[in-house]
Amino acid sequence: ATSLSISADEGGTVAVGATNGRVALLDSDLAPASVLAVRAVPAQIDDVAFNPTSGLLSTGLAERITALSFDDNVTTWNAGGGAPVHSFGGEAEEVADCGFFHSRVAVTADGSLMAVTSHDFTVALLDAETGELVHRFETVAGTTLDIDFARDDELLIATSELGTVTVWNVADRSVAADYDTPLGGFRSIDLMPDGSTMATVDTTGGLQLVDVLTGQSLLRFDGLAISTTSIALSPDGAMLAAPSDDSSITVWSTDSGLPLANLGGHAAVVTDIAFAPDGTWLVTSSDDGTVRRWDLTIST
Repeated sequence: ATSLSISADEGGTVAVGATNGRVALLDSDLAPASVLAVRAVPAQIDDVAFNPTSGLLSTGLAERITALSFDDNVTTWNAGGGAPVHSFGGEAEEVADCGFFHSRVAVTADGSLMAVTSHDFTVALLDAETGELVHRFETVAGTTLDIDFARDDELLIATSELGTVTVWNVADRSVAADYDTPLGGFRSIDLMPDGSTMATVDTTGGLQLVDVLTGQSLLRFDGLAISTTSIALSPDGAMLAAPSDDSSITVWSTDSGLPLANLGGHAAVVTDIAFAPDGTWLVTSSDDGTVRRWDLTIST
């Protein structure tokens, strides 16, 4: 299991991407509902993302083809019927210096636009309904580690392996900010509800809240010290969850910076974390081949 997303509808469908080219769709109790065959042969599904308004599900591949090329196809599906709606990328061209690739998909809160990473070091802005290319943002010549929208979808953020963050204005495509990060870049980011602050984790395992436009550290969380590609904020921004080096998940208060709970049970590296829309439970996936649900009765 490589990636998770929970739909915004009542109850919440859990989508689980895997390395076998398939996405398992589970109900909120993790009972199997259906299976979506993204590829007929095993392939790395690196990201899954529900559109919060339409309920469509997008899947991002990161399947290595040659030393310098990846299948980076992003396909959007009718999650209920499993029918493809549109597809983008997947040309698998060789790109110099492309040693690794993370597929990342981000959808605006109103469901109208989606951003996807490409292994040619660009970030594509797409019409979420049609899949048509709206704009291609040029990044520095390094793999994009994560992307997200901010400030009521007015900004698009991309963090690079070269230790930079670029923030673009979505409306006019201009650069709103560009700054350095710790060496190796922010591996994973997630936005606070205010849209001006984001949670970040770097390659040393440093976990902190930073200002979106300046990168200034606002709050540091002690005790992580593990490099991870997955962190998650609760919908209200009160809790931050991240995996620990013992395959447990620590939940912190974003107000005090103190740990609230430690969730142990996985037997291998935790690969993704997702909060339910109401924030009362979360799910985690792991290299141990399991997905777990955790009910939260935590006072922040």
